[in-house]
Amino acid sequence: HKDMFRFLIILLLANIIVGQTLLRVDLLRFRTTNYEPYIEIHYAVNPNYLENKNHKVHIQTELYKTENSDTNLVFLKKVNLQGKDDKNLWLHLERVKLSEGNYILNVVANEVDSKKKHKYGAKRSFSIKNEGFPIFSDIIWVKDYKYTKTNPTNSPFFRSGILYTPLVNEGIFYNTDTLAWIFEIYGIDKAFKDVVFIQLRLLQANNQKPVEGYTKNYRPLKPSAFVLIKNRFIVSDLPSQDYILEVRLLNKEQKVQAFYHYPFHLFNTVEYKPNSTYAQLYDKYYGYDEEQLDKYLKALIYIALPSEWNIIKSLSNYDEKKSFFYAFWEARRESPEDPPNKAWKDYLARYNYANEHFKAVGKEGWETDRGRVLLTYGIPNDVQRFLTEVDKHPYIIWTYNYLRNQANVYFVFYDPDLSTNEFPLLHSTLQGEVYNANWRLQLLKSKFPNYNYDPEMTSPSMFKDDKTLPVGSTGTNR
Repeated sequence: HKDMFRFLIILLLANIIVGQTLLRVDLLRFRTTNYEPYIEIHYAVNPNYLENKNHKVHIQTELYKTENSDTNLVFLKKVNLQGKDDKNLWLHLERVKLSEGNYILNVVANEVDSKKKHKYGAKRSFSIKNEGFPIFSDIIWVKDYKYTKTNPTNSPFFRSGILYTPLVNEGIFYNTDTLAWIFEIYGIDKAFKDVVFIQLRLLQANNQKPVEGYTKNYRPLKPSAFVLIKNRFIVSDLPSQDYILEVRLLNKEQKVQAFYHYPFHLFNTVEYKPNSTYAQLYDKYYGYDEEQLDKYLKALIYIALPSEWNIIKSLSNYDEKKSFFYAFWEARRESPEDPPNKAWKDYLARYNYANEHFKAVGKEGWETDRGRVLLTYGIPNDVQRFLTEVDKHPYIIWTYNYLRNQANVYFVFYDPDLSTNEFPLLHSTLQGEVYNANWRLQLLKSKFPNYNYDPEMTSPSMFKDDKTLPVGSTGTNR
């Protein structure tokens, strides 16, 4: 459903842009001149979210190859990033040669010497396969690029005479005027004998129809072993939705011989203007006084986009607040037949439940990690509580059958102090959330500081996180 998908994208963007702010990771697959595969891992650290501008960010990268039931570590790298520029992202790149197969990438970052001790994680699953020629690389979305015969700054972001600045945005563009990219095609000469025409098009993802005015045609190309494609589109007037950058290889009769799709999401906002009609509709469907409305506006932080949150902070009077609140939930209406406050009622129910059950010392329930996860992702399919195990700190596991294109996602909350009832998030398998590869060991080490590591004692079965729920299960609550 188009409107439902739009609503889910809004939640996804809120989490990525608002929640995952310190670290972003893009993983890209390429080939050498001999068609040997390798990957590039692009890291971007936002110094604006450091506790101290002089602090370093420690990043640990682990890459595993999975074969049947075996998982082998094939790459491990630990780096400390530190920069003098506190306005632009700190960029870093790692290149790793790989063979064909299935892989899992885990990246964990934390601010060195920070009192927050908060970790940011990214997890990616990918495959490298030989599916014949031509071969298309992954796409590098770039902020800018320029031609240069040499690499004057010895930048790692240099390829085939192009010096570029990667965006590291996981394919999500927020209020951007220009869409720019670089990608490579290998082995065209192994697939074609005659001249090839390269065509780039923007498609609407929901129906794969071309967007009018967004097609670029290249001159005829003699088949070659390698070609680098760089270009850009002006997208400031395009509406917010999912798109596909399609590259097509055509023969001289203009028939498509090969194509590749690069999906991305574009989100363009407009300046907010109070609406007197919305303020009146607010009185009909909501009717909260200003003090109560202020509380509810504050609780939108988990799903509000940055532009919306900036508006919330700038609202100066009751009518502006009423108008915005109505517009906020009107934009999230799943169907025209639904009342404007249907989505809000669902959010409010989770808000009230969090306040009733997750209240902690110095925090309302919705402000805790459990409250954030409940409001952001909805009700879990399964809740398991392990509050009295003698060898571990109390912990709780929430499982979602399916969440943001991932199956069997779980969140682990634990109680390290036994006094505040806060249960901070210790680990999650959801991409973009806190990933802690040693969470089981941490539950033991925090209870028994001198505990000696034993793999059998930290197996999934001992911590009840190997539970796979059947499709359609409503879960249990125990």
